[in-house]
Amino acid sequence: MKKIKGFILLILVASILSGCAYTDWPIQIKTTSFEASKIEQNDNVIMSKGKVKVHDSCGVLLAVEVSENTPGTMKIVYSKDKNELEIFQDWRKILQLEEGNESEKDSGEITVELSKGLNEFIISGTDCSCEYVISLSIPAIDKIVSYDGGYLIPYD
Repeated sequence: MKKIKGFILLILVASILSGCAYTDWPIQIKTTSFEASKIEQNDNVIMSKGKVKVHDSCGVLLAVEVSENTPGTMKIVYSKDKNELEIFQDWRKILQLEEGNESEKDSGEITVELSKGLNEFIISGTDCSCEYVISLSIPAIDKIVSYDGGYLIPYD
């Protein structure tokens, strides 16, 4: 009797597990992706340019590490498609790219304060493609430690 109960329990568990494991629809997760990204420094100007497809995750357009607090001036020229995008500096919104197609739009000069350590310029939005050129001018060139960009923000 114990063998029969054990055998029935084994078949029941196997049936449940095989039924729960099968799905007939593909699971697709859209995430932000950089198609191209190029970053270079020319004297006291760091320039980041590239193409990004923004979905429901955030991407870092430019990250700059400085040795101490210092001011800077940023300018963004971009072309984008229909949806709204936002650009943040360490989660403080510095620019909103309005809904609708834009071509070669210039943000004008944006004054930024870079804090000692890593400063990230982040793009966020939903289902939008964007080509961008960011110029970040830092008067005190000796305070620049490193720079990078074109990557996703890791989840905590």
